[in-house]
Amino acid sequence: MGRRITDVSLPIDAPDLEGWITRAMEGAALVEAEVQDRSQRWHRLKVRAHSAPDGRTDGTVLSLVHIEELSRVTR
Repeated sequence: MGRRITDVSLPIDAPDLEGWITRAMEGAALVEAEVQDRSQRWHRLKVRAHSAPDGRTDGTVLSLVHIEELSRVTR
C-alpha cells in the first residue's frame, strides 16, 4: 500500500500492467487480461480503480483468479 506497482515483484507475467492500471484509473473502467504466473499457470487479472470516501480515485485494486482448467479447455 502506498508504493508504485513497479516497486513490487509480482509472480505474474504482465508486461503492460502499468498501462492497464493507468487505463483503469483514468477511465474508472475494469481492465481484464489473462496472464501467466512463473509456473506457466493461467490467471484472469482484474484491475479496477479504488475510490476514496470523497469519490476521488486514489489507487487501484488488482485481483487474480486461477483459470487453469478453463484455459486448458478453451485453448
